[in-house]
Amino acid sequence: MNPSHRYKELQLPQLRSFCLAAIDGNFTTAARAPGLSATTVWQQVRALERQLKVQLLRRRGRVVELTAEGSALLELVQPHVSGLDSLGRLFEARRAVLSQEIVVASGTHLSAFHLPVE
Repeated sequence: MNPSHRYKELQLPQLRSFCLAAIDGNFTTAARAPGLSATTVWQQVRALERQLKVQLLRRRGRVVELTAEGSALLELVQPHVSGLDSLGRLFEARRAVLSQEIVVASGTHLSAFHLPVE
């Protein structure tokens, strides 16, 4: 794809905003967790709808409801977004259990008589 049209590709922030708005039922509430404005969340959802060429959420005053297409997308995408959002925490937990290697530089006497050999 032409680099100048990259902004039109599906993006994680769009999918995240969609999931939050769909679950919370409100753009303002959905904007709190990631620290965005309600307008930004709304724009990201609209960009996703344009990309997919469907209406995902229907506005009813301050409340948003999922369309049938929105329900289908939420079911497909929510596990992946949640997994990616937890990636940093999971990676740090995994790094904590990796064996650590220590390199010791010593003279012959220290290594022969004072360091245990495995």
